[in-house]
Amino acid sequence: MLLGLSLLVGTTNATANQMPHEPSRGLQPIEQPMALKIAITLAGLTLVVAEFWWFLLKPRQVQQAQFQSDIQTVTITVDGGYQPDYVVVKVGQPLRLQFRRQDANSCLEEIQLPDFGISAHLPMNVTTSIELTPQQPGEYPFTCGMGMYRGTISVQEPKPGSPANL
Repeated sequence: MLLGLSLLVGTTNATANQMPHEPSRGLQPIEQPMALKIAITLAGLTLVVAEFWWFLLKPRQVQQAQFQSDIQTVTITVDGGYQPDYVVVKVGQPLRLQFRRQDANSCLEEIQLPDFGISAHLPMNVTTSIELTPQQPGEYPFTCGMGMYRGTISVQEPKPGSPANL
């Protein structure tokens, strides 16, 4: 059987070697009109600017946490990102983040708060609560599972003269 296979391969190669080949021409440039080159360049630049704006310059949706029974509470809608994507809370007070996912994008299935060591699954059309108590002032990011969609928790000291839970 091996002998038959080697004879078959040998005759196939011999036949292929006997067939005339066309000379190799390599890659041939295709000349395009200048207007098309300019249009493609402008379209590419427009997409780069749009992406830059989306990830770095898009205005934030800011929301102050509201107190409910001595717990700061914020509801965040997960739909094409996080709304609001910038949450202001008080330091040292318990915080409940309520994520309601309405977007089927698989990237948004998970929420990660790396500075707090928290990761949670967000089922569709279900409110998922995450509770924590921020101990230090600062800005703490939260992201989707892939890190593409982002938000920020801004933890602030209470203003002098104001009650801690207002």
